[in-house]
Amino acid sequence: MNLKNSFLLLLLASVCVCCADDTTPAEPVNPELPGGSDDPAPELTYWTDDEAPIGLQVRTTDVPAFWLGDEKFYETGVNCYDLFLSSISRDGTSWKFDTSLPQEILSVLKRHEVSVVRFSGCVYYAEDIPAYVENKQRYLTTLARIASLAEQYEIGLIPSIVWQYRAIPKYCGEGTAAWGRADSRTIAFMKEYVKDVVTTLSRFRSIYAWEFGNELNLEADLPNWQEANNTTDPDYHFTSADLNFAFRTFIEVVQANDPAGRAIISGHANLRNSQYNQYAYDSWVTDTTDQYRTITERLTPDGMQCSEHIYELSRPFSDLGTVGLEDRLRIARETAASLGKAYIVGEFGASSDEGYKAYYDALLGTGVQLSFVWNFSILGNIEHSFTEESDKGQMLFDYVRQYNARFKELSE
Repeated sequence: MNLKNSFLLLLLASVCVCCADDTTPAEPVNPELPGGSDDPAPELTYWTDDEAPIGLQVRTTDVPAFWLGDEKFYETGVNCYDLFLSSISRDGTSWKFDTSLPQEILSVLKRHEVSVVRFSGCVYYAEDIPAYVENKQRYLTTLARIASLAEQYEIGLIPSIVWQYRAIPKYCGEGTAAWGRADSRTIAFMKEYVKDVVTTLSRFRSIYAWEFGNELNLEADLPNWQEANNTTDPDYHFTSADLNFAFRTFIEVVQANDPAGRAIISGHANLRNSQYNQYAYDSWVTDTTDQYRTITERLTPDGMQCSEHIYELSRPFSDLGTVGLEDRLRIARETAASLGKAYIVGEFGASSDEGYKAYYDALLGTGVQLSFVWNFSILGNIEHSFTEESDKGQMLFDYVRQYNARFKELSE
């Protein structure tokens, strides 16, 4: 989902009671009651078993699959874009950090039995990057407090670390093609930022996986890039080669700083119907299924798992014609598996109850292990979102509960 309005500058005066400027750990939200010495030992789970691998691991038996601890992982969760960003606000020239609202968000999600969340791990606009640059310790401590709270609520998190791919190049005074240059300020900044975030969060069991960012494929190999960027400057001609280099660099930094070896995810939108032909022929011609596989491999380097955001109930392939949602998801899963990768749906959404049910049924029917509906917003201020109180929110939380019970059967 491409966000068009800023959600960073929230006025949080009404909830500023839990300031993350304090570097002490978050207070327990569910403190244990003391038990007698004869109480039976609690059953070990992912959250209590110190010997269990941390985060989502990709293992291959018959096909590549996500595992959490000792179980194959099937779960549908929610996007919560501003889980982290709701903790940051600006007062004149100074920045404030407060985890009250993230704690409330996690409490609501726990109450509705949501157990995995995708969120933005970076500010959206270039103008807001000083929140990190000028306040690095408080910024990273805030992230850590949210991860600690999620751990107490037993909610898994997937931070999309570089959500808005235009922000860092703009902050660095470069065009988007700088993502493909090893000596660019953009790459240098990204490496520092990703290292800071990963080293800060890697100790938390609540961090399930790492994602590069949001829908970077939509920028790649545009035949009309001059019109799209309103410039003929080649520094704004972003190609799939630039994307591939940025992703490989990201993978190297994450792997060097995450001892647990969690899964790394692309964060792509639905690959464009012409994504391969844009790359190979500078054309909008619709791809074949073989071309879809080729461009999936190019846009998802080794060490990274495939992710797409699906908002259409069908998709055309030039060799098959238009296929429905289940066939489209099956093709995507099989394509990823043929490349030695697992597949997730990082966002999906519909305009009706029936539309959402069609998505959940298709995800279940094709065995997509991990998916996230767009988007829970506690304040209702993010586009195309739902709140807890809304009819849509009640419906979707109910679907999450229902379908996770059915997904659980797949892992048993």
